[in-house]
Amino acid sequence: MNKFLMILLLFCLPANFLAQEKDSSRYSYLSAALNYGIIYAHHEDFKYFIEDYVSGFELNYGFRSKGEKIWQRVYNYPETGLGYTYVNFGNPEVLGVAHAFFTYVNLPLIERRNCLFTAKFAAGAGYLNNPFDLYNNKYNIAIGSHINAYLNINFDFRLYVYRQFRLLFGLGLTHFSNGGTTKPNKGINVFLPSVGLSYDLQNRKFQKPKLPISEFVKNYELSIIYAVGYTSLQPANPTKYFVSDISINLERQFSHKGRVGIGLDLFYDTSIPEYDNITDTIVNYSFSGKTYAGMHASYDFVYGKTSFTVQFGGYFYKGNSFEEYVYHRFGIKYRFAAHWVANLTLKTFWAKAKYPEFGIGYRFKW
Repeated sequence: MNKFLMILLLFCLPANFLAQEKDSSRYSYLSAALNYGIIYAHHEDFKYFIEDYVSGFELNYGFRSKGEKIWQRVYNYPETGLGYTYVNFGNPEVLGVAHAFFTYVNLPLIERRNCLFTAKFAAGAGYLNNPFDLYNNKYNIAIGSHINAYLNINFDFRLYVYRQFRLLFGLGLTHFSNGGTTKPNKGINVFLPSVGLSYDLQNRKFQKPKLPISEFVKNYELSIIYAVGYTSLQPANPTKYFVSDISINLERQFSHKGRVGIGLDLFYDTSIPEYDNITDTIVNYSFSGKTYAGMHASYDFVYGKTSFTVQFGGYFYKGNSFEEYVYHRFGIKYRFAAHWVANLTLKTFWAKAKYPEFGIGYRFKW
């Protein structure tokens, strides 16, 4: 089982979900929805194995925050919860089906007396029953492993229809990928409209507490983070290659919601010597040949101690010339204790996943 993706499922659990008070269940709900959509052919080759529409269903249990944390008030008392989804990709012989368990944060965007419009962000672990296999399923060029990351962005509209029941209408994008840990890994992207029903477990509607939002004090932070991961190069090759990096980051948080920064990165990739086995490129086998250095700019979407980070970087030193000149990172950071930070990010070249990184670091704040 892919240990990285199990870490992902645990790491993405919203900290506030685990720390709610016992009476938070007064604002809890259950929901069920049917999905029916299409696979987005983001590679030309995908068109050959898209045979039918995608179908499935989703189950959720969640609750509305009461504003104990400042970030909950800033984001209009969001919902957090746990869910399960089943997806039939419409081609059982090649793509099969998927099961996923996930956590989510649901941000209210527009709220009226009898309706609610929200943006939902979900992450977890998915199991795909029919990945690439050299002998039994060589046409699946999308996914090379059973265990994959599950990511979802969804916009939901809810309408009260009778007592505690609400109709649900949604439109979202779902992504399955193993982050480059096993090839092939082009990923599967699915657009899934949905319709369903929600039931509030309390017999009255949620009432927003009238709590103040304190003025934010801008601050700086310097952090040093060491991260490790692994990658693969070719389909049907079980060899995994160790990768690691050290990042030095200077960041400024300017509001309750946003943080910007710049940083230096030093990468070490043991897969480099294998490139001469699959290309005609001349490869430098020395330590310096496995090393890359770059600079990045970052923006963090902040949710209390948790943040979603987006980074864009460029190399100023490349141990071998075949590496691209730019790189990107997407992922989650979590600040804990007084000076520590953990992160789970995916290093990419635009939409092409390179490898996942799990890191731990020390930070100074002033």
